[in-house]
Amino acid sequence: MNLIEKLTQLIEQEDQDIEFAKLSMAEEEKAIIDYTKRMDESKDTILKKILNFLIQEERNHRQMLNDWLDGERIDPGVPDPKEKKEGSDI
Repeated sequence: MNLIEKLTQLIEQEDQDIEFAKLSMAEEEKAIIDYTKRMDESKDTILKKILNFLIQEERNHRQMLNDWLDGERIDPGVPDPKEKKEGSDI
């Protein structure tokens, strides 16, 4: 593989990663909208608190993706899904 082919492959992978991040942000936004609607319509105080917590989590996820898209490639401290935890079936 020559240099041009290697660069093309790297650019294509970066473009795919950007699309993955954008799609994930859209999914986080939809979750925020859905949870907010359910929270607003719920009559149960405990459920409202749970949904509010979930909304905050989704906002954090969206912000991490936004930071990544802005070029901040800081590891958020999330466990690597490829690494199996000792004593875990995951």
